[in-house]
Amino acid sequence: MRALYPAHNDYATATANFPPLPDTEGTRRMGLVGSEQAQQLVAETPLGGRFGQPEEIAPVVVFLASDEAAWLTGERISASGGVH
Repeated sequence: MRALYPAHNDYATATANFPPLPDTEGTRRMGLVGSEQAQQLVAETPLGGRFGQPEEIAPVVVFLASDEAAWLTGERISASGGVH
C-alpha cells in the first residue's frame, strides 16, 4: 500500500494488490498449497493453472510503491493470473 508522502503533491494515495493464490511460506504453512481446495482453485486459474510466485507479484507491488504510481489512488490491482 502506498500511502505516505507522494513525491509531487500534498495528497496521500492508497492502492492495493490482492493476489488470491500466492505460493508463499504463509499459504504453505496454512496447508493451502497442495490441498484439495487449492487444486480446485488452481484448476480455475486462466493463466497457467497454478499458484502465483512471489517474483511475479513483487513487480506490481514495487510499481505501486514507486513515484510512477503517483497518479493512482483508490485502485485495486489484482496480480491474480486471471482469477476474479
